[in-house]
Amino acid sequence: MTDIPLLKINSLAKDISSSSLENSNFSIFRAKEAPQRLRHGDPFRNDFYALAFILKGSVDFTVDFKNYKLSGNTVLFITPGQVLSTTDNIEDGFGILFKKEFLMRQGSFKWLQSLPMYHRFHSEPWIDLDNTFSEQLSYYLHAMLEEAANNKDYKYDAIKSYLILTLIQLTRLYKETKKNGHTESNHIILQYESFIDQHYKDIRSVKEYADMLFMTPQNLNRICKKTTGKSASDLINEKLLIEIKRHLIFTAKSIEEIAYMHNFYDNSYFTKYFKKAVGKTPTEFRKENSNNTAF
Repeated sequence: MTDIPLLKINSLAKDISSSSLENSNFSIFRAKEAPQRLRHGDPFRNDFYALAFILKGSVDFTVDFKNYKLSGNTVLFITPGQVLSTTDNIEDGFGILFKKEFLMRQGSFKWLQSLPMYHRFHSEPWIDLDNTFSEQLSYYLHAMLEEAANNKDYKYDAIKSYLILTLIQLTRLYKETKKNGHTESNHIILQYESFIDQHYKDIRSVKEYADMLFMTPQNLNRICKKTTGKSASDLINEKLLIEIKRHLIFTAKSIEEIAYMHNFYDNSYFTKYFKKAVGKTPTEFRKENSNNTAF
């Protein structure tokens, strides 16, 4: 494999029988209809947001080298651009895949970014449901399924409304149960995260990111430490290292190719950088994780 496969909603929708819309930006289905590539497939990179409602059964889930085992009455949150693999034994549940474009509202991307369960730097990607929330969410999920299956006027508007209500309820529950100290500082962190995602290959300087955010490097570092427990530099390196690890494990690209695509033009320096951060050379890391590869 020369690169990590990218799964898109429209390609997955072909494998879903009855509940998918004629829309490349949204799909909803019951667990039993989930595409095989999502349930027991090789690692992939997604281009969509997703909600997995596990009502009965369990799932082993790996995202960016973190493993989770989740069971009944749990919701799993998936963010675009992650590398995922799952093995599920879900007996009952629902799946929703959507892109920000589906919401079709001004500022939808910033709104999605503001939801705590979709924060990369300081979020656990799941929550447990209590009975009250389960009943409320069950109503929204069944309403979306019903709308998806009919051809009534304004079906997409109805589904968008139910999806937004679902995300709002999940956000309230997430904040209540995770107690992760959401503050105004998170707005800065969200902007910083977005800039890192765009520029991590080319910009490694905290000062340059601080300039984009119209603040001093010292102030940015203080906010990062307070909000995430990590320095501003740590967050840049975290993103860079995740991408390097993804390519080492999930592609057959040479070490030299991976170094070059991440703007390391000296292989010796690339090896030293990686070993200092990970404790192993790129070759050692790839060999140790060879069982996870898909090539």
